[in-house]
Amino acid sequence: MAKTGAQASPVVVFSMFMLFIVLFFSFVVSDNGKEVEILLSFKSSIYDPSGFLSNWDSSATFCQWHGVTCYNNLSHVDKLDLSAKNLTGKLVSSSIFHLPFIQTLNISNNQFYGEIPEDMFSSSSSSLRFLNLSNNNFTGQIPSGSIPGLEVLDLSNNMLSGKIPPEIGSFYSLKFLDLGGNVLVGEIPVSITNITSLQFLTLASNQLVGPIPHGLSKMKSLEWIYVGYNNLSGQIPEEIGMLTSLNHLDLVYNNLTSEIPSSLGNLSDLQYLFLYQNKLTGSIPDSIFGLKKLVSLDLSDNSLSGEISELVIHLQNLEILHLFGNIFTGKIPKALTSLPRLQVLQLWSNRLSVRVGFLSSFFSQIRLKVPFQRI
Repeated sequence: MAKTGAQASPVVVFSMFMLFIVLFFSFVVSDNGKEVEILLSFKSSIYDPSGFLSNWDSSATFCQWHGVTCYNNLSHVDKLDLSAKNLTGKLVSSSIFHLPFIQTLNISNNQFYGEIPEDMFSSSSSSLRFLNLSNNNFTGQIPSGSIPGLEVLDLSNNMLSGKIPPEIGSFYSLKFLDLGGNVLVGEIPVSITNITSLQFLTLASNQLVGPIPHGLSKMKSLEWIYVGYNNLSGQIPEEIGMLTSLNHLDLVYNNLTSEIPSSLGNLSDLQYLFLYQNKLTGSIPDSIFGLKKLVSLDLSDNSLSGEISELVIHLQNLEILHLFGNIFTGKIPKALTSLPRLQVLQLWSNRLSVRVGFLSSFFSQIRLKVPFQRI
């Protein structure tokens, strides 16, 4: 009969088990102590006039502190939400970003000021998935570095300056990126097109210059692009027409030139197309009138010309149409009287003429919710 292997005695097994338990809890206590230290250090560096952080002390388990959520009650900070708590102060330390297990950090809508710590985007922040610092008074540049696992980054509505760091293209998991409402300068880095997971992109209301970067066709997941209120120049890239998931395209208040690319007609899910206050020329491509989901179309204040096509009749979901401030000619298309959802129509400051009976036909077939604007 074959010999059986040596078996550990129950005493040895029990001893090993107890050693594991002791080591495990020593690790947990040590880690907890570090997290408590980080949180209390953060509290001591800011002003909390509303007393929201009043229970951040030893009288309560830190997982029960206001704004703190622990992962599965395992005594590790998973989420810190201090948004809209009227907190004031400088982030004198980056430690709050480096809580070892934190995934969600939201300090938006407060009055934090000063520069964002340089090492915010470092390997010690690798657990972060959601980071929102929007609607504060942060100044200085966006730190370089990246957090490859980060999915949401919102730094909007601060006073951040300088260029968008090229390392932004290393945030490979981002789905939401909002850098709008700052004073960022320079060109949009081409590396941003490497974020192929991105669904929502806002760079609006900055001082960005140069062209819209090529390579956008790689960003197949994009549903929202808002880069208005900058000083972007050059043409609207044809390849935007390859972003077939796009729902919202807003390029307003820039210096974009040349014609509207016909490829935009491929954006079958597009509901909002805003190109006003640019220097666009030529006629409206017929393909635009094939965007059957369009709800709002604003091409006003450009140098568009030619006639407004009767193909506009295909925009049966259109509610708002702004074409004023161009040099359109010919008669106002009769098809406009057959758009059942149209509520706002502005065609003034063009060279259009009105067909006999157009206005009476228009008002009899469409009950506008706002007054018809002057032609």
